Amino acid sequence: MRECLAAALDDARSGNDPQRLCTLRLVATAIKDRDIALRAEGRERLCDEEIARLLQRMACQHEEKAAALEAAGDVARAADQRRLAGIVAELMPPSMDAVSILAACETAVAETGARGLRDIGRCMDALKRRHGTALDLPAAGAVVRGMLR
Repeated sequence: MRECLAAALDDARSGNDPQRLCTLRLVATAIKDRDIALRAEGRERLCDEEIARLLQRMACQHEEKAAALEAAGDVARAADQRRLAGIVAELMPPSMDAVSILAACETAVAETGARGLRDIGRCMDALKRRHGTALDLPAAGAVVRGMLR
């Protein structure tokens, strides 16, 4: 993921989009800051899964800000925030499609031996361990809940 970010930064530097360049620099800085904090804890640096979670959080923050701006009537700035969220989302690994989510949920239910709604937590833990950030957790939760009813 770091290589993908570096390539995107190089492309943005040669391009003519200062907003994109600024957003990518913000992402790189956030990753670097977190790496520095981890070194103080004795770890080397963020793994790809942790970077993906950071990117998800940043994209979500931009979306929330866009929704707040839209509610306040500032549609132009809301559109800018959504564009920034899109730039951050481009860096994230591709997420699973609906068919893949269904197959993963079926496998998790079978492997954990889940039989009722009280077993949703075990299924979700298995899904998180196996698929990490590629899995849309709310969608998977709905599928698992439907299977266990």
